[in-house]
Amino acid sequence: MKKEIHVRMIQEPCTYYAHIPFSNVPAWFDTTQRALVLNLILPKERTLGKRPLLIWLCGGAFSQMNVDVWMAELAFYAYQGFAVASVEYRVGPEAPFPAALIDVKTAIRFLRAHAEEYGLDESRFVIMGESAGGQLASLAGLTMGEREFEQGEYLGISSAVQGVIDLYGPSDIREFDDPTPWHPFWLRQFCLGKTEEETALLRYKASPVTYIRKHAEEEKIPFLIFHGDADPLVPFSQSSEFYEQLCANGYSVDFMVISGGGHGSGEFYQPVIKEQIAEFSRRL
Repeated sequence: MKKEIHVRMIQEPCTYYAHIPFSNVPAWFDTTQRALVLNLILPKERTLGKRPLLIWLCGGAFSQMNVDVWMAELAFYAYQGFAVASVEYRVGPEAPFPAALIDVKTAIRFLRAHAEEYGLDESRFVIMGESAGGQLASLAGLTMGEREFEQGEYLGISSAVQGVIDLYGPSDIREFDDPTPWHPFWLRQFCLGKTEEETALLRYKASPVTYIRKHAEEEKIPFLIFHGDADPLVPFSQSSEFYEQLCANGYSVDFMVISGGGHGSGEFYQPVIKEQIAEFSRRL
């Protein structure tokens, strides 16, 4: 049976670029180097102008991360007209803080340096992440101008982002201590100093709340925060108090409370949540 089908184009086909190297970091007891990589989803045809970029950071308690694992979910945003990058960063067992933040900022500079090649709108970079990735996303958004974290390649290029989306990330890890679920599972490796004083300083520097008051009005970028009120790992108070401090200091913040939501539970990846993320990002 022969049939003629009339198809109306409602979304652009996309192309997936896997494991693009963006930085070299020390490896195997500082005797060699390895590449950090990122994945990109881009429109197959790039004739409709530059696209805003969503930069994704996978979670994993800073003990593991996988740059590939969320790509199926992230494709949604590509079909909504965004370019999407999933970025690798070093976790605690490989290198303690601030290595992960340095890696994220290097990736942002790399993407901005290649904006023309990839068809990216370098003035519309939005960073988002889940759990540990949410903490890193908030840190990346709040540490503009902190030269300590600007290391590696492409140092002449800005690592600024224009918005942050934080899904159930810790905001003040100074509050994590015995008997909280994540301690000492990840914290001792992530913020590992040579002395107790150095470790305490690293926890301070790795907590997004400590940077809220350090920016001029024009640098206060908008935030979108999601957290489940039944989260057994990262207390709900981490996001609720983060929200209150951001608001008190003049930031534009939307705080979405997922009723009954756990830690990384399926509610966060339903179409209604993805549509809120896409709408927030379009407004920037």
